[in-house]
Amino acid sequence: LINICSSDGQRLYEAVSVGCLLAGGPLVGILGLAYTAYFLGPTALLGSAIFIFFYPAMVRLLLGALKLFV
Repeated sequence: LINICSSDGQRLYEAVSVGCLLAGGPLVGILGLAYTAYFLGPTALLGSAIFIFFYPAMVRLLLGALKLFV
């Protein structure tokens, strides 16, 4: 019984910890983008767009590389 309660408590703790990040993440991203655009100008938007589109491209390359080894 103690093990079950401890496990449920840990899951609840992790859900609350990650939930706060998921709720505030988009707001922090938008405010950060606005802050850099204010100080650096339109080039900050271009740099942020490259940064955002870099990750899906890397996932595609990674999955393509993994197919070669399988």
